Amino acid sequence: MNRQALSKKVESTDHQLQSVDRGRAEHSERRDADNGDMSRTGKLVISLQDQVGDLVAAVRSLERRIPARLVSVEETAQHLSISVQTVRRWCKAGLLPYVRRGRELRIDLTKVQARGSEEIRRLME
Repeated sequence: MNRQALSKKVESTDHQLQSVDRGRAEHSERRDADNGDMSRTGKLVISLQDQVGDLVAAVRSLERRIPARLVSVEETAQHLSISVQTVRRWCKAGLLPYVRRGRELRIDLTKVQARGSEEIRRLME
C-alpha cells in the first residue's frame, strides 16, 4: 500500500472519528442534563472514558489496514535479544508467527510485540 492510499484511509478514519465525536458530544450533553447533580470531575472522567474508547477503536481500525512489517530471523533475534537458532526453534514449534518467502522465514514483529515481555521471558525458560 502506498503512502497516498494510506493517507486517504487515515483521513477517512479521522472523518469517521469526528462524526463519532459529534455524536458523543450530543449524547454527553443529554446525559449531563439528566445528571445535573454530577460533579464537574465526574463529567470530565466520563468524557475522557468516551474519548479513550474512540481512540482505541481508531487505533485498532488502523492496525487492520496497515500491512505488517515482516523482518528477518536475524532482526527478530536482535530485537528480542535471543539467538537466531532460538527464533528458528520457536518458529518451528509454532510459538512465533512467520511467513516463508522461498527459503527465508519472515516474522511479523507486531504480533511478537503483542505477546509482551512476560510471555517471552516464560518462553525462554
